[in-house]
Amino acid sequence: VGWIPFAVWTGMRILRKEHIDAIYATGDPWSDFLVARVLSLLTGKPFIMDMRDPWTLRLGAYPELELGKVRRVIESFWERQCVWAASKVINVTTEATQMYKDWYVNVESSKFDCITQGYDPPDFEGIEGIGTAKMTIVAAGTYYNFRTPESFLQGLRHLVDLDPKLKEEIKIRFMGIGGS
Repeated sequence: VGWIPFAVWTGMRILRKEHIDAIYATGDPWSDFLVARVLSLLTGKPFIMDMRDPWTLRLGAYPELELGKVRRVIESFWERQCVWAASKVINVTTEATQMYKDWYVNVESSKFDCITQGYDPPDFEGIEGIGTAKMTIVAAGTYYNFRTPESFLQGLRHLVDLDPKLKEEIKIRFMGIGGS
């Protein structure tokens, strides 16, 4: 959180210089939302929270992420403040979006939206693929203690056990940051 004052100062400079109608913040880090909240308070500009993953509401699903009691109280407080103040709260799954609607019953449910990760097929019309000898599967993302490629690898092992020749026809690439 030590960077927040500098981010607010820089944000104010940008907001004064540019013609910006809204403040868009994505997390994590969750402190991005605190910066957006302060900038919104100082300027009156609406801000949008793009959660990607739930902030403190995710902790019940992943006990290994449990925070100390004091930190959990602080982060829950800031999450509430940001959700209440945001013009929109975006999640990437319908489940997470519903979880926020259910948790924040005093917040208008239309504030919560889901924009799933994916692609728009028209963006790829007319593009020809490059043939390769092997099918390549790319697993991109960040791995934590609770989010690992273990299930994917178990499924792949099962598939190769069913058809051993697939071992020579599939290439796997992991791209991202690994956890402990």
